[in-house]
Amino acid sequence: MPLSLGIEHRGEVLFGTRQGSDLCHVEGRQTIFERSDPIYYAAVMRETLPRGARLVLELDVDGVTVGPFPVEVDPPLDCIGTARSIAPLGSGTYVIRFRDDSRPGSPDLATGTFTVR
Repeated sequence: MPLSLGIEHRGEVLFGTRQGSDLCHVEGRQTIFERSDPIYYAAVMRETLPRGARLVLELDVDGVTVGPFPVEVDPPLDCIGTARSIAPLGSGTYVIRFRDDSRPGSPDLATGTFTVR
């Protein structure tokens, strides 16, 4: 798959306390949150998700995996992000992974870790 140039943080899920100016960014970037903090994310795909791909999200919470959950998107795309906070969440360490379910065994498209204390 082609790699689009000019987009920073390829393969990362970024976390912050405010929605970004576009789907590839968040504001107030951090990885440690209090339970009362709003949490937004922007997933910057490792490569452009092609037409026909099936994006799924998996979530690890303190080492326990839940998912995959289908993510309703209309590829091709390079980034997805939240328009609303995903908080409140319980205390713990969270790992979010996005992958293309139409290509079993392929590397994660974007991964990120954050902690709620």
